[in-house]
Amino acid sequence: MRKLLLFDLDNTLLPFNSYWEKANVEAFNSSTLTKKLNYESFINLYRKYDKELWELHTKQLISLDQLRQQRFIKTMNDFGIKVSVDESQRYFDEFFNVLINSIVPDSKVNSMLLFLKEHYELGILTNGKITEQNQKIKKMGLNDVIRSEHIFISEEIGYEKPDPQSFYYTLNKLNISSSDSIYVGDSWVNDIIGSTNAGLSAVWVNEDHVFPEDFSNSSKVIKVASILDLKESLKVIDNVLDI
Repeated sequence: MRKLLLFDLDNTLLPFNSYWEKANVEAFNSSTLTKKLNYESFINLYRKYDKELWELHTKQLISLDQLRQQRFIKTMNDFGIKVSVDESQRYFDEFFNVLINSIVPDSKVNSMLLFLKEHYELGILTNGKITEQNQKIKKMGLNDVIRSEHIFISEEIGYEKPDPQSFYYTLNKLNISSSDSIYVGDSWVNDIIGSTNAGLSAVWVNEDHVFPEDFSNSSKVIKVASILDLKESLKVIDNVLDI
């Protein structure tokens, strides 16, 4: 049986942060709700509330929709502007439409995946909503490289990373053992801790070179600065991780 390379989507295969930043600028400039505000002041508050609310979402205290709505409502409240949940949702919908329409295939990433496909089974395990994640995958052209039955989205499977069950579910469906699998992702907690706790080896895409305190103890983790380094690291990954 061939080994499995299982990928995260956002900020691993897809440079989500870059698209997120650009879409926020366009949504801010086009919305009647924000047109009189200063963008830098707005986005600084928006990021602050985004971070706080993501922590609550990670603990399953609020839903993803509530996170998206409340970060806008709280930001606007700080400017003395009251907005409804419906208005907040419409703002997010406008933002997300801009984001999706701006995504284009990355020929370098797709070429790398085609090369890796000659040596590994490929799959995607991503947190998020079914429709949204599938839209991203389609816009990137990833469904031309990775089979649809090898794509797993948390909303669909009922488990969200870093829950080990999300990895167990995926490996069971693919009929591949954790010892024959490598997870590739950018999030230290969701992707690296989550996958290694489930028995997989891991490749951490760490572009900002910031390391957690427990990184030195991670014998089953290989670090790369960019997803495009994965191809060149193939032999190192196999030898060092001994899989």
